[in-house]
Amino acid sequence: MRRFVVVLLALTLAVIYTEADVSPARAAPATPDFGPSIDAYASYDGQDTCDPTAKPGVIGVRDLLNDEYGSHTAYFTRACDDGGKSEHKEGRALDYMLNVNDSADRAVANDVLAWLLATDRYGNTHAIARRLGIMYIIWNRQIWNAYQASSGWQPYAGSNPHTDHIHFSFSWPGALKQTTWWTATPVGGSPEDVSQDGVAITTDARIALYTVRLDGDVWGRSQSTPGGVFNDWQRLSTGGGFQGRVAVLRSDDNRIALYARRNGTIYGASQTQAGGSFSEWKPMGTGGAGVVGDPRAVYGYAGRIAIYALNGNGNISGVSQLTRGGAFGPWQVLTSGGGYSGKPAAVVDSKQRITLYARRNSTIYGASQAQAGGSLGNWYAIAGDSPVIDSDPIAVWSSGGRIALYTTNNAGDVYGTNQTSPGSAFRPWQRLTDTGGYAGKPSVLVNDDGRIAVYVRRDGTIYGASQAQVGGSFGDWNAMGTDSPPITGDPAAVWGIGGRIAIYAATSGDSIGGVNQVIAGGAFGQWMIL
Repeated sequence: MRRFVVVLLALTLAVIYTEADVSPARAAPATPDFGPSIDAYASYDGQDTCDPTAKPGVIGVRDLLNDEYGSHTAYFTRACDDGGKSEHKEGRALDYMLNVNDSADRAVANDVLAWLLATDRYGNTHAIARRLGIMYIIWNRQIWNAYQASSGWQPYAGSNPHTDHIHFSFSWPGALKQTTWWTATPVGGSPEDVSQDGVAITTDARIALYTVRLDGDVWGRSQSTPGGVFNDWQRLSTGGGFQGRVAVLRSDDNRIALYARRNGTIYGASQTQAGGSFSEWKPMGTGGAGVVGDPRAVYGYAGRIAIYALNGNGNISGVSQLTRGGAFGPWQVLTSGGGYSGKPAAVVDSKQRITLYARRNSTIYGASQAQAGGSLGNWYAIAGDSPVIDSDPIAVWSSGGRIALYTTNNAGDVYGTNQTSPGSAFRPWQRLTDTGGYAGKPSVLVNDDGRIAVYVRRDGTIYGASQAQVGGSFGDWNAMGTDSPPITGDPAAVWGIGGRIAIYAATSGDSIGGVNQVIAGGAFGQWMIL
């Protein structure tokens, strides 16, 4: 099984920032992974009617750009009696105001155009322009025509040189939100969009661990080289009072943010640059007192971080940044009626829509956003034939963009369920073990071809099982590694150096134990106390 690697950069404590913010480094609007299927290039269909009302797809593109680059003036329509033909008269054109003589505006324009006209990872040329239904673009005395895409940028000699704005004209499907950007189901979100429990996953092959130790402070240690030995533990907080497991979130440029519960409030600390010091720990948002559960952090709408946790009334509360990289707003209660417990699970799809799952009265419930940045819908019980759930769920993307959930029940067995198709209902719960003795929340890995491996605690040892093929049954459950210490905490499994899986879990005596595969896909070696 494949890649993801884990890291901790520098672990020195310093007071350098006031919010636990690690905004993702994206050079353009966050782009869904829709798979290889894509729209054809838009053909030329010039204005031949007049309905100067801005169309939804055109407004949507303006909003995408503003979310990423900040608010810029935009114009959509033109009066019917304003001479000449123009898609503005049909509400399917956008003038996005950027000045070529302003270096900051010019950088935005270059970024936008590079994003629109780049080739995607499936080899589709001009991928985003096609998915948005862009018919042609005019900027700085040049024009790009989708219907002449092979010719690239061509000179534009119109009376307006378009040096103070980019002009976009849209096909009718693009203008009406009928192209794949708006209609296709994403393959799935990135695992890095959701916080890991006590582990930082970054783009090189070093592994880092974060934990609350018996002194009530957050500590961390990391490998100095991929696959190498771990550095000494370093204290990352002062004053004690922290409890539970640390939620770890990483940006695209490898900056790390940590979130943990302290005296009924979620606190956070972050790096302002990769490998830099961590900030002073600060409470996240306002009105956040009364939290009794560990936090789950995610990247949501427009790269804004959101945090979710159980409150003292048995409901799930949440808070998010008001702007990307900015302060957190007020905490809001997201459920009603109480009965919830434990730590929520989350997935974020490629359109930055969040789905949450949480345990309520021994059943897993879920709720999701219909659109990025929107409110959560109604909470509903997941799947039929639910066992009596005894642990928090974990949620992952499985093959084809389907969500899969795993948990343990009160009889000590592992159960799983998945959607029948992306966005659809879940299958009935299936028992994946038959011996009992399993406890706590599983850890799950999914490899590049969609095969899943599940790891869970049993009688003080970590056991695991995996699929031999996508969507297939799980093989035998076996103890992971040799000479295991007495495991007391739930496992965290990650992809280490060379695609070798590594597993970490709390042991007795304020320690962390770790084990990894000797070779990728092979057996696990000997446990070590970290």
